[in-house]
Amino acid sequence: MAVFPSRLNSLARLSVARGCGFGMVAIITMMVGLSEQMPQSLQAGGYAMLLMCMVLLLKAFLAEQRPYKRTELWLLLAKEERPREQVAQKVFATVLRHAYLLFAKRAALAAIALLVGSQLLRLLHAP
Repeated sequence: MAVFPSRLNSLARLSVARGCGFGMVAIITMMVGLSEQMPQSLQAGGYAMLLMCMVLLLKAFLAEQRPYKRTELWLLLAKEERPREQVAQKVFATVLRHAYLLFAKRAALAAIALLVGSQLLRLLHAP
């Protein structure tokens, strides 16, 4: 039995979200360390989120080249849910690319918010 597309999309998003979550823990930890200087903390967080966005864009660009059997998505599927090998590479590349692009967009929006917040704080505290 093949997996339903909605389940495959959900698992791909789960897989990418998990990776982004670990990155967010690192970014938040860095920002807390810089919290005495809030504009610099927000700016550093914004730049780190831009870096996360670029990594996700690169992963989306390279999704077709990554062997489907070496993805977390493949491991999350039960053996009876896995697509046939003839189509698995194309299906996994497409689903993962969409998930990477979704989270890259979210990371870009978070970066914008952090960088705008940093600039607003600088303007409010300008002498």
